[in-house]
Amino acid sequence: MQPVYADSTVLNATQPALLQLCTSQNYTQDNAPVDIDKDSRRSFDCEIAFDEYDSDSDYDETEVKDEPDAEANTLIEEIAPHKPSPNVRDPPPAYHPIQNAIRTIQINGVALNTLKALIYHCYTSEISFRPLKSSSVDIAKDQPLLPSRIYCSPKSMYRLADKIGAEELKKLSLESIRAGLSKHNILDEVFSHFTSRYPEVLNMELDLLLENVREPEVVQALRGKMKALVCGAFPHSDEVIFKIMQRAK
Repeated sequence: MQPVYADSTVLNATQPALLQLCTSQNYTQDNAPVDIDKDSRRSFDCEIAFDEYDSDSDYDETEVKDEPDAEANTLIEEIAPHKPSPNVRDPPPAYHPIQNAIRTIQINGVALNTLKALIYHCYTSEISFRPLKSSSVDIAKDQPLLPSRIYCSPKSMYRLADKIGAEELKKLSLESIRAGLSKHNILDEVFSHFTSRYPEVLNMELDLLLENVREPEVVQALRGKMKALVCGAFPHSDEVIFKIMQRAK
């Protein structure tokens, strides 16, 4: 488990819904905000649980490889307001103990890189996404990752942004997902658990699927998906099949 630090003033200016989620919990007197210089306790003031990741989420094959603690609960320590509002566009500084109270919030079901990327976006308005694991992009050759940036899965960020009502991040995540689709991976994405949960994503992917439905790669992949479907695979994809039939008329 690794801590992610954020100033509540910055969160209030950029992602007020996330701040409200963090501060709307019932705090006990025992777990009231503490002075980090006088009290070394690290008990959690509250716990926020998101849904578990799907088996086909990009979280499984990208972030877990790079984050050995990604499956553990993620901690965010929210620094209580203590100074005039900072410049929210300055990159978040390295953390140093300061003379003010903090709250510690245990967040379950969010990958560490996704949470770090969210907080970094709050300070800088910048966001960097990894390629979809279903794409043919070779990260080492075609799209090397810069060590100075915080990368996350666009599917993981879309899921988190949807939960906290971050519409700008949802839009950016959707654009990144769209950019990673091709005739080679469109059916893998259309039939994923992730897509089945979000109508906006499904409709976008169906548009691309129908544009490429006569491509040999798509025809061959669709044949394989249909065979798997009649054998009981993709039980979450009833809406997908219905919409494909409806829109293919």
